[in-house]
Amino acid sequence: MQSRSLLLLLGALFLSSALLEAAAQRDNIIKVDVKTGRKLSAPPPRGVRRSPPRGVRSEPSPFPSPSPSPAPAPVPSPAPSPAAKSPSPSPSPSPSPSPSPSPSPAPKPSPSPLPSPSPSPAPKPSPSPAKPPRAIKSLTVATGGRFTCVLADGEVKCFGVNDNGQLGLGDTQARGGESDQLGQALPLVDLGTGAVVSQISTGTSFSCALLVAKAAAAAGGNASQPVVKCWGDNSGGQLGLGDTSNRGDAPGSMGDGLPAVALGAGLVPLYVGAGGLHACALLRQQATGLNVVKCWGSNYAGQLGQEDMTSRGDKPGQMGDNLAPVDLGKGVNVTQLAVGGEHNCVLVTDAAGKTQVKCWGSAEMGQVGYGDITYRGDVSGTMGDMLPFVDLGTGLTATRLVAGQYSTCAFLAPSSAAAAAASAGPIVKCWGSADGGQLGTGDEERRGDAPDEMGDNLPALDLGSDVAILNISLGLGHGCAVLANTSSPPTGQHLVKCWGQNDYGELGYGDVEYRGDAPGEMGDELPAVDLGTGVMAVPQVSCNSYYSCAVLQLASGPGLKCWGDNSDGQLGTGDSNARGDEPGEMGAALEPVDITF
Repeated sequence: MQSRSLLLLLGALFLSSALLEAAAQRDNIIKVDVKTGRKLSAPPPRGVRRSPPRGVRSEPSPFPSPSPSPAPAPVPSPAPSPAAKSPSPSPSPSPSPSPSPSPSPAPKPSPSPLPSPSPSPAPKPSPSPAKPPRAIKSLTVATGGRFTCVLADGEVKCFGVNDNGQLGLGDTQARGGESDQLGQALPLVDLGTGAVVSQISTGTSFSCALLVAKAAAAAGGNASQPVVKCWGDNSGGQLGLGDTSNRGDAPGSMGDGLPAVALGAGLVPLYVGAGGLHACALLRQQATGLNVVKCWGSNYAGQLGQEDMTSRGDKPGQMGDNLAPVDLGKGVNVTQLAVGGEHNCVLVTDAAGKTQVKCWGSAEMGQVGYGDITYRGDVSGTMGDMLPFVDLGTGLTATRLVAGQYSTCAFLAPSSAAAAAASAGPIVKCWGSADGGQLGTGDEERRGDAPDEMGDNLPALDLGSDVAILNISLGLGHGCAVLANTSSPPTGQHLVKCWGQNDYGELGYGDVEYRGDAPGEMGDELPAVDLGTGVMAVPQVSCNSYYSCAVLQLASGPGLKCWGDNSDGQLGTGDSNARGDEPGEMGAALEPVDITF
């Protein structure tokens, strides 16, 4: 009887132990994305997220929202390309020697009654001293779809999400979400022997760079022709390599192993822009001296400007001389290119010297600015001289363009010299999607998708009195601008103001309140973003899907701060916590990105 009771007690104890173990296993289940195999983490804090309204065409991009192309600098002088270097062939493995017959084992000696003394460990080699950080002279930033690239004195580093190799490091490991992944621990993007990067643009999940040879850069950039290289996601042929294989996600796919984009004979690349699933380049014709545009990648909205919806760059034989320049009309010279998510805009100058704006691609949000939602470039008869000029108002001439995912802005100056001289600064007008207030018009009404919304009826962007707008960047649903203080006497101080959607704190105001979608939120009522003390100037601001970055000029040299969504480490803060969505996270509390090179 006692043995039976003992058996029952042991059985109960065993059952309790099993139940406790099962509960522990249940509590430690790791959720995994069945498509990607990646562990899922809790989402970052969000505001009330509103998706942008769509037009009548049901062909949205199947990929995350792309980065807008930053407004390019004035067209540079042509610069040389690096000489192509063939990779060294891998050495053939040595043949394995024939196995020798095993000798008969010697008899084992009797063990000693005393333990043998442990051998002294070999001294560890002294670690190589870390490469001293170099002083950075020039810094620019490009924000992509949840990843960021910085260009410092011709070299590039990228951090954030890396599922398509968009960081260009030969793997798919994200960087930036851990503190030991930044600074000198973050590798340089290898773009080939002797290459110097002069300009970079980031898209949804890919990047493109304009390269010159190091020797040519030292000589002023006029020795040979620059080249374009792209890496990351290639699902639409946006890398321009005649296939749909990603680059940068595996060893050997970068450096000298990454081909340059073939853009055709007699054309010198001046600028490259990355959009959602397409890219475009501004090219100078050596024969005529005129500038043209070529685009490649996905073409579901006519964004390649070829009057069809056939992609280019995803199959052999489509690039180089076989890729036709975009027809923008007879006798025009393209002076600037802005690449958006599904559309593009250019400044063109005719033979009389008059500068105007043309846009093509998706019009579902009115982003091409023709007063309708008719796409341009997707069917015959919509390009060339049939492509209209965008009406931006009487007596105004466009001087610069900025394109975002669903919107476009133009910097305008008075056409007459006298009026231009009396102007306090450029006028900026924006059109396209206004969801969340991204046009800064105090409402959420699109501009450019219906008649009578453009021209003199299109309001100017109001960012306050005693300021001049220096540059603007447009993201998916928000924008940021760098302003110069023009008060009397002028202080020379630079300010940053942001408006539009604010789900993750991308406006940098310590909350998730939208700005610009209701009256009384713009102008002098829109505060400046607090970027801390000691900021001498803000050379650049860059926006993307739910986050923003600003290049800062400090007494010690260039610096970088980013805020907003940080789910993949794209802010470069060594964690995945959003910044700018709660009080106390901006100003001195906002950590600078470690951009040690």
